[in-house]
Amino acid sequence: MTLDDTTLATALRDLAGTAPDNPARLAQVHRLARRRHHRQRALGAGALAATIAAGVAGVDALSSGGGGTAAGIHPASGGSAASAPAPVAPAGGLPACPVAPAAQPSNKPVAPPTVGQQFTGGGLLTAAGTATSVSVEVQGGPMTGSQLTLTIGPSSKVYLNDQAVTGAQLQKGLAVKFSATRIGDTAYLLDELRAGTPSAPAGVKQGAPNSVTAPAVGDGFKVAGQVTAATPSTLTVDVQGGSLPPGPYTFTLQCSPAGSLLGKLVAVAGTRTGTSTYEAAMVALEGS
Repeated sequence: MTLDDTTLATALRDLAGTAPDNPARLAQVHRLARRRHHRQRALGAGALAATIAAGVAGVDALSSGGGGTAAGIHPASGGSAASAPAPVAPAGGLPACPVAPAAQPSNKPVAPPTVGQQFTGGGLLTAAGTATSVSVEVQGGPMTGSQLTLTIGPSSKVYLNDQAVTGAQLQKGLAVKFSATRIGDTAYLLDELRAGTPSAPAGVKQGAPNSVTAPAVGDGFKVAGQVTAATPSTLTVDVQGGSLPPGPYTFTLQCSPAGSLLGKLVAVAGTRTGTSTYEAAMVALEGS
């Protein structure tokens, strides 16, 4: 049954008990049915309009909110530079010293000499020489890193500052260059050795030990020598050339050397800060 049929039936029941029989009854019934149908449609349209208006008002209230974000709704975080964490500052510490290994002709490993083979090398004397031998900490050549005892034979040639000497005239800490022949598993015969004090840094004149005068407090120094002890903040060097008299000095580091320098020849530059205190602003491997 449709809406028109229902309305018509209701109208017929209302009229049945009140209206007398007359020829125009059917036409009146149809007019009454049309009026009720129009009224119901108007009421339905009004209710729909009210519902739409309420929905629009709710949307307006949600979107305006007094200019702020609605409660419970938060902007997504992340993805913007403003929300990114601040970079962590690098940990404090001493800057790196300009320490670099001496230039090598090749990065390829060099095989140790075989028995009967002659080889060359360089390094430091680790003890005073004798008439028959010298001890060398080798820092260059195929035996780098080795502690060698070189036998001085009748045909061996030994020089100190280009002057021919005997092995007994060589002192600990001298820098040497040598050629030798391997004559056994652990035996080496010296062919020629040239010794001298480590070269002073550029711009520093070298003289006799007694002629070197230490700089005044507050002045700079440049020296060369062998490292005998090291800590993260100090370096002890057996100074053998430069602007300080020969001997051991402990330098307070203002920079951080890279790698172990113990036993190595180094150049050190810095400032004399007191009667017996020195600050090192530069440490470099000798020859680098």
